[in-house]
Amino acid sequence: MLQVLLGTLRTSSRRYVATTLAIVLGVAFATVTLVLSGTLASSVRERVAGDVGGYAAVVVPGEGFGGNAVPAGVVDAVRRLPGVAAVVPVASTAVQVHGAAMAWTDARTWRPTPAVRLVSGAAPTTAEQVVVSTSVAARADLRPGRPLEITDSTGAPRRLTVSGVAVPGDGSPGTLWGTGAALATWSGTSDLTQVLVTAAPGQDGGAVLVAVTAAVARVGHGADVPAAEVRSGAEEADRLTTQALQGSDALTMFLLAFAAVALFVSVLVIGNTFAILVAARRRQVALLRCVGATRGQVLRSVVAESLVVGVAGSLLGVGLGVALAAVVSRVVGGSGPLPLQSLSVPAIAVGLPLLAGTLVTVLAALLPARRATRVTPLSALRPDDTATGTSPVRAGRVRVAVAVLLVVVGVAALAYGVRTASILVALPGGVLSALGLLLGAVVLVPPAVRLLGAVPRRVGGVSGDLAVENAVRNPARAAAAASALVVGVTLITMMSVAASSAQAGVLDELDAHFPVDAQVSAAPGALTPTVVDQVARTDGVAATVTLSTASLVLGRGEPQVVTGVPTTVGTVLRSAATTPYAVVRPGLVVVDASLAPALGLTEGARTTLGALPVTVHLVKEPPAPVLAAASDLERAGAQPRTGTLLLRLTDADTPGPTIDRLGRALAGVDGVDVGGAAPQRAELQQVVQVVLLVVTGLLLVAVAIALVGVGNTLALSVLERQRESALLRALGLTRGQLRGSLALEAALLAGVAVVVGVAAGIGYGWAGAQALLGAQLDVPLVVPWGRLLLVALVALAAGVAAAWLPSRRAARVHPALALAQE
Repeated sequence: MLQVLLGTLRTSSRRYVATTLAIVLGVAFATVTLVLSGTLASSVRERVAGDVGGYAAVVVPGEGFGGNAVPAGVVDAVRRLPGVAAVVPVASTAVQVHGAAMAWTDARTWRPTPAVRLVSGAAPTTAEQVVVSTSVAARADLRPGRPLEITDSTGAPRRLTVSGVAVPGDGSPGTLWGTGAALATWSGTSDLTQVLVTAAPGQDGGAVLVAVTAAVARVGHGADVPAAEVRSGAEEADRLTTQALQGSDALTMFLLAFAAVALFVSVLVIGNTFAILVAARRRQVALLRCVGATRGQVLRSVVAESLVVGVAGSLLGVGLGVALAAVVSRVVGGSGPLPLQSLSVPAIAVGLPLLAGTLVTVLAALLPARRATRVTPLSALRPDDTATGTSPVRAGRVRVAVAVLLVVVGVAALAYGVRTASILVALPGGVLSALGLLLGAVVLVPPAVRLLGAVPRRVGGVSGDLAVENAVRNPARAAAAASALVVGVTLITMMSVAASSAQAGVLDELDAHFPVDAQVSAAPGALTPTVVDQVARTDGVAATVTLSTASLVLGRGEPQVVTGVPTTVGTVLRSAATTPYAVVRPGLVVVDASLAPALGLTEGARTTLGALPVTVHLVKEPPAPVLAAASDLERAGAQPRTGTLLLRLTDADTPGPTIDRLGRALAGVDGVDVGGAAPQRAELQQVVQVVLLVVTGLLLVAVAIALVGVGNTLALSVLERQRESALLRALGLTRGQLRGSLALEAALLAGVAVVVGVAAGIGYGWAGAQALLGAQLDVPLVVPWGRLLLVALVALAAGVAAAWLPSRRAARVHPALALAQE
């Protein structure tokens, strides 16, 4: 049997190509994920440990005590210790950068580290100099030597000079860097976020750590200051590495889930391939049984065959995965949100995919191997292939019963999960129902093929008839070939529908809570008519409305800041029906419901705004605590002034350029801030597009494996039908008609997979989005038909392309040669 196995592997090598390719793709996917995960961890560790890991001690705020700063006396206390060579204090604060969209950004003490690299200019040496990140430099058009205006955390405007531009590495929150004196001025405090201690040459790091710990404890003892913690450099490096890698484990599991999908599709392809290989060798197996081979020997021979193929394919997959990870690591390098500096190949990145690929191949081949042992020698040696080991009717009934049970239970759990907005219930339900569909595919695919085949029968003539009949001749084989593609199309559709539906729900929620695209606020009196006119004339601003503010007594309470809303507010509202702005009218005051008890107000109560009688309307979380008509502020005797600008943008879905132009137009305005829904909407849409792009790319691997299975099924089926094809050629069928029938057969299988996959994916996608987000917001069903149509066309075209080689091979066989007796 060993000689038979070696001979089979040698003579049937071409038949293993598609199977090996399916294994290689699935294993390579898992290998790339694990290698990149290991590389990311080691790269972040190198960055962090390369700086912090070299210090003998690191003093940080005491997390266990709720502190947010290192006690001010720590630096002097530690600097006096024997064995301490240097002490580096580090502070941080938040500032607003004029001309860079006016967003709050982090500022830190300048300290060159592996995570912060100067690309131009020099480090700051005075409190009036600053280093800016590349992103801030690009937005505000800055370079070394240019002036920069900021508003520090105390509200004071400051004019600085850019001394350099730096690239912040992963894990570094700084977008501005200044000297220690500058940070103390900007923050208005001497609080420190970190104190780094270097041991003197020849001093024991452990002894210095103990001394620093004792000194810090003495500084904090009995004093009303935040507690501090002391760690060694290595311990702090471990902590910083863990923080920097936060979420990477979830990302790895996310990618491994797609690798598992690819391996699952590989199981379908491999199982189908071995089933066809075993069926094609029935007479060979029967002959072996006749000369004394036992069932166990036949079983072990097929399993050993799958083991050899699995190991070979897995080794190739691991090699390909490591090579692809090396390419990605070299391309990404140290830039981007995921630093990948030096390739790291942990043992698990080799062992786990190798074991998984081999095990998957052997398990997929077990059922065909068992089927081979059930063939009796005499029945298999008959000229026809009608003998089977079990009753097909009984097996079909059992399969259908189990499939129906899984679908019913799965759909019920899925519906309950959607109703209760519980993803933990909906997810198992979706998996069970999907397994039921795959199990029942042998019953569903043939009728679906016949239904879709009505058009090819009418327009394809003989080729169309042959394609339909050949596609349904072996339901199990057709189901296996189509099921692999169904999984890929379903997942792509599901993710597209889920992302689009969730995006629509979140955007509706944004429109309800943030009814305007952009909102500009500033310090009192800063929004002068000239500034308002500059904003209105900014390219990308479609309409503006000015909200005024005044201090008025509401009822018998204290004076309140009242926001005046003009009657033209509707020109900038995106969702007027759900915003309190649209409710405001003369004689009606909108008050925050949480503020009403302190003011003694109730819904519908009559009170006064200054001396003006008004009616109270309570609203939960309005845009401002008190809203009134702008005309009522003047009638109440107030002297309102401009407080906020509401903007409607022409490019609300991609507002980045307009927001940047607004930042430049508002340069020099005190306390200015640009907010609203447009930046959040744009960020959400960008995230959704990136996620969809990544997920679609990952799932295309599963689709590629499925198409390999379609091509493999057709190729092996061509070998089985050589004599039949030759007879058809002898009866007048042309080579073009034969190739056309195989192409139509592949198109029918792909078409069934697309129809079933799209239908199932739409249902699963909406149900998943509803179960995940239904408790927080309403999730409408949004089907991106354009994207799904593209997926369908690509799948159909790829299915037809998969039939190209098998159809050419079938057309090359000469009728007389193929009809010869074996």
